Amino acid sequence: MVKKAAIITGIILLIAGFLFFFYVSMAEMQTATYDVLGLMNQRVYGTLGILKIVGLGIMFLGGLLLVLGFVTGNKEKIIIKQVVQSASQNFCSNCGKPITPEAKFCSNCAAKI
Repeated sequence: MVKKAAIITGIILLIAGFLFFFYVSMAEMQTATYDVLGLMNQRVYGTLGILKIVGLGIMFLGGLLLVLGFVTGNKEKIIIKQVVQSASQNFCSNCGKPITPEAKFCSNCAAKI
């Protein structure tokens, strides 16, 4: 569940960051196009630069969540698989009583192991 949420959130943030960065870049190009005489305030260009950095940061967070979703999910699967295997080997699946590794039948309920 955590894996899916991290991957989906990562994808959404990647797309949102890219669109934000693209939109700000297009606004910056339009501003530069209309500023033929150089009359635009430098604060406009500074603000657009900061907004581009924000877009890159959003994309970075999305990528980080995406990678963590894949890495975390695989570790959880391995741990769960090991726990299930050890539990099924040490206890009877029918009655839950402890059994020995070499037993073919449960000593408590006679169920086949």
